[in-house]
Amino acid sequence: MSLQSPPRCPSMAISRRVLNTTAGWRARTDVASRPLPRFFIHQGECDGCNSSDVRQALRHRIGDAALEDSIDFTLAQHLADMPLMEALLKHAQRTDNEDDAEWHILDVTPFTSFIVGSVGLLGGMAAHYKRMGRLARSLSTNRAWNASKPFLVLQPFYIMERVLGRELGNAIRLRARTIVATSDKSAKSIKGNEGYSKVFLHALEVPYVASSELATWARSCAHQSGDADRTAKRERGLVAASVGGATIKLATPTLLASCDTHDRDGQVTAPSRHGFMFHGDMGRFDFGARAAVRDIAPHLIAPTSFSDARLTRSKELQQVRESSSDVLKLNATWGQYDWFRTSSRGSSKAMLASRMCFAPQGDTMTSRRAFDSLASGCVPVIVKNIGNSRTELALGNLPFHHTINWQSIAFFLLPRSSTLGDRDQPIRGPKVQCRIGEAAWLSARYNNTRLISRMRRDAVRAFKAHMDVWGNPAGVADAVLREMAYILDEPPRRDLVSFGQPFKKLGPNEYHGLNAHLPPAHLLRAPEIETQELAIKIDAGVA
Repeated sequence: MSLQSPPRCPSMAISRRVLNTTAGWRARTDVASRPLPRFFIHQGECDGCNSSDVRQALRHRIGDAALEDSIDFTLAQHLADMPLMEALLKHAQRTDNEDDAEWHILDVTPFTSFIVGSVGLLGGMAAHYKRMGRLARSLSTNRAWNASKPFLVLQPFYIMERVLGRELGNAIRLRARTIVATSDKSAKSIKGNEGYSKVFLHALEVPYVASSELATWARSCAHQSGDADRTAKRERGLVAASVGGATIKLATPTLLASCDTHDRDGQVTAPSRHGFMFHGDMGRFDFGARAAVRDIAPHLIAPTSFSDARLTRSKELQQVRESSSDVLKLNATWGQYDWFRTSSRGSSKAMLASRMCFAPQGDTMTSRRAFDSLASGCVPVIVKNIGNSRTELALGNLPFHHTINWQSIAFFLLPRSSTLGDRDQPIRGPKVQCRIGEAAWLSARYNNTRLISRMRRDAVRAFKAHMDVWGNPAGVADAVLREMAYILDEPPRRDLVSFGQPFKKLGPNEYHGLNAHLPPAHLLRAPEIETQELAIKIDAGVA
């Protein structure tokens, strides 16, 4: 009786399903050499659409509370337009001479206005859409707008027309050379964004807003070069971070861990963190990326904190919302939010205790989880299922490639043979071998303490410098302007991946594919290398 060998993973070698890790979190100087562009901000375009009044109203609403203690999580994680606009208004590259400007920016924070209207401030939602409509009509007399000058509009939320309204949405999507700063280009595939394909294709991606407790931890640790014990002692008790004139408090001092992200005299400090971590909703339309994380976890060399946490779609959160899904109420009491914040803080504690944190795609290619991981000093493992497409898609849908070298602060894993159906049933056969091989690759990196120490340190530094939206909006503004210096010269690249199954079903006969975007040109391989890659795939029978 002959013994059968175990089934092999039906895909390319693991080396073809990961990205190499490189050193130095800053982008290469040859791809970040252009000066930041001069820009003009158009203010007071119409009566009744004063953006500063909107921002002041929301700051008053938040007060001294932590952002997530005042605003629905599904909104708070996208609230980047207010601090970013305030930073741009003060930026050194701003010019008061419209003719000297290379770029033009509308002083409008539509998502902030949407949130203000959601809680009944400044006339409620009806007044919000009136503000957007008046602004849209005023653009017909704007000289720069009519002269086809490049414009930037800040709208970080993932459903365009819900925030912009029909009139302003049409004005933006029908105009060339109008770039929208938003959180993820792949949101084009979400219901409600029909007609906005070009807007998302040409968009400039900005970071999600990290959780307040993790962002505060990063601010306290990123500047450290040595004495972590001194930091821990100083940070006992309540922590307050000044943010654009407001104060964001962290009421959970136990979350503040020792800042052990550094080397001392070239020696790696003893690691105080252990294991891997993933807390998230397993019910997303992710082509099996999160199921792959679940199936990798049992084979890892270190323990994993794994939780199927449906925070944003749970029955409890739906009960908090007192209106339709299109108008998310923010006037819930602390008691109503307590269940969510308890879960959220639990996830933050797990990140602060872990060495590597999974950040798989969900309904969109990126989520706040990647930025929480960076802020917590837990090296992100970005997991995306891109089928048999180009591996550079792993770098797509992330912000600021002309400022940040993502391959120095995160691992990138592209699990193969995973499908959406894997989320509902255990895998068998060759797929198990795929997950075992991927777990072995991750475990080898986990055991490289010097590499992990360097990546953790760089992750926190990169976050604090250019992705801490509320703590360092000036740094985020610098990175936005750096992308603006290149974005018009780099044609957008998109790769529509199809797996023979729907990404999202919108109607009886209507489906969307996975809308993944390639990173800027300097991160793409040379054509001859791509030809070699294609030959390998053909030989493997996967092209």
